Amino acid sequence: MKNMCLLKKMGENDKTQDVHLGKGMPIIARTTNKKLNILNSETLIIESIDDKEIEIKDEKRTIKVDLKNFHKLFYLGFCITIHASQGETFKRKYTIYD
Repeated sequence: MKNMCLLKKMGENDKTQDVHLGKGMPIIARTTNKKLNILNSETLIIESIDDKEIEIKDEKRTIKVDLKNFHKLFYLGFCITIHASQGETFKRKYTIYD
């Protein structure tokens, strides 16, 4: 297992960019995926990474996702809007910017 990796932008998709992924990083689901039991705007944490797979978790479960599908399923979650955070419960420190 690696602690970090560089994931390149997906071809011509303007909604993606080169990202460095690492253990402990917050991510947000960009779509609902019933097969993986992931809901749109759901917040998860990266648990581990290897050359082919990323393991993500929340308080109740751990999910393994093919690394090549990361851009299709997730955004980095360091900054979210009030709209995206509606209904969320946060148990860690956060900052509100006006």
